[in-house]
Amino acid sequence: RLGSSIVNLLKSIMGAGMLALPAAFSTVGAIPGIFLLVVAALLSAFGLHLLVLSSDRLVREGKSPARKSNFAVLAAPTYPKLSFLFEGAV
Repeated sequence: RLGSSIVNLLKSIMGAGMLALPAAFSTVGAIPGIFLLVVAALLSAFGLHLLVLSSDRLVREGKSPARKSNFAVLAAPTYPKLSFLFEGAV
């Protein structure tokens, strides 16, 4: 399960990066391209950090078993009837 998750993430990241990054760099140049890449990486890391904090809070409150959180479980307190859509969108 962990191996398939790693492969899936690598496939998604590498596929988008190989196609989009050269086009972005050729459009805006090297310095702005590097700056935008760093900003995107920081925002992505911050979003993942928020997801981990949310998951940990649900585990502490007893709303989710440890290591069983997913996007549907995280969205359930906010949109209980539509939480399955969050899982499908991701």
